[in-house]
Amino acid sequence: SVEWGEELVTRTLAQIAVVEEAFAAIPTDRTFKVLVAEEHPTLVNLQKELQTLLPFFKGQMHSLLGLAVTFSTIDGD
Repeated sequence: SVEWGEELVTRTLAQIAVVEEAFAAIPTDRTFKVLVAEEHPTLVNLQKELQTLLPFFKGQMHSLLGLAVTFSTIDGD
């Protein structure tokens, strides 16, 4: 119900669908390790699409909702 919220949801869901398509395009006839070693184009594309999706959650979404993200660690690392 926030201003631009509906547009953000629409754009985020559309990018999630693109990420799912990129994931589905990864060949299953070789191991992930082999595909990484080959720098297979489908993995490069998946990484690109995930990087496109990240700002929707990391920046725009919690900015619109007024959320503060803090990081802490229990074990002190």
